[in-house]
Amino acid sequence: MADGKLADIDPNVLELLERRISERVAENVERTLKWRYGVVLAVFTAVAALFGWSISSAVDGQVQKVVGEAKAAAEADMQALLSESEELSKETELKFALAEDVQRRVGKTMDDVDRRVGEFDAKVRVLDELGGRIDAVGQRLVDVTAQLDAASQRRVVELDDRLRPLNENLASLGEQLAELQALTLAARPDLAAAPADPAYSKVREQTAAIVEQSNSRLEQAAKPAGAPTTVYFQFAGGSRQQAQRLSATLKEAGFQVLGEERTSGAATQHEVRYFHEDDQSTAETLARTVNMAGPTLGYALPEVVVRDFTDYPLTKPRLGTVELWLEIPPLARAAQAAP
Repeated sequence: MADGKLADIDPNVLELLERRISERVAENVERTLKWRYGVVLAVFTAVAALFGWSISSAVDGQVQKVVGEAKAAAEADMQALLSESEELSKETELKFALAEDVQRRVGKTMDDVDRRVGEFDAKVRVLDELGGRIDAVGQRLVDVTAQLDAASQRRVVELDDRLRPLNENLASLGEQLAELQALTLAARPDLAAAPADPAYSKVREQTAAIVEQSNSRLEQAAKPAGAPTTVYFQFAGGSRQQAQRLSATLKEAGFQVLGEERTSGAATQHEVRYFHEDDQSTAETLARTVNMAGPTLGYALPEVVVRDFTDYPLTKPRLGTVELWLEIPPLARAAQAAP
């Protein structure tokens, strides 16, 4: 059984054990032999001298005895070393078994970690795909909302543009009817006491009702939440390029400028007009923006003021709309006026 266990030990370990055993045996035998031979030789020499004994026979017996004892000691040491090597072999086998068990567990743990990392990577990829889809849907919703807002804004502006001339015509018609009635009464005072013509009264009432209803609808057209303020820009004096540069500055400030209209009515004008009390603060902001923009665009403007048109008798622009009336100095004249 011991031989079988020794056969399982690594040859390098056996070679090391053999060297250690031979060294220890040789050292013990040499030390023991020297000491015992010296003592025995001295004793027997003395005894032989006293009693006349044969030194050679005594020395042979003693040598055999010492050799036997040394052999027994060497065998005992050898047995002890063998026992020690067996214990070392058992300990080594135990450590090897523990190492294999640890290696097996580590391998299993690494496999489990790799599996979980693979599952996590798959989930991350799915989340990334979902995030990309959500972002795409969100961007699409933003685009659709912007398109709807723009379309709604255009429809309201188009409706406003269509209704404004109609309301002005209706208002003018009502004024003409009133003037006609006044002229008729002036020419025929006797008609003042006569009962009013029901058809004429009905036409006046219907005209006034239509004008009032149209104005009411336009005034109640609420500005969409978060929509920029609409600016109608009427200009005179400078070039269209100057007006367009000013419009670009206003757009950067958050205003929605619906083009630039050159008109002689803007000559000598430097004002922002608002038609609803809720637009007063926006009109003041627009005026400040224009006043600050002039020097950056290469010319100085007279101070742009804010004017209240809430009592405008004709059709008003819808809520959230202001008008900018501005005479822009030409660049050549502005350069000459610059200090």
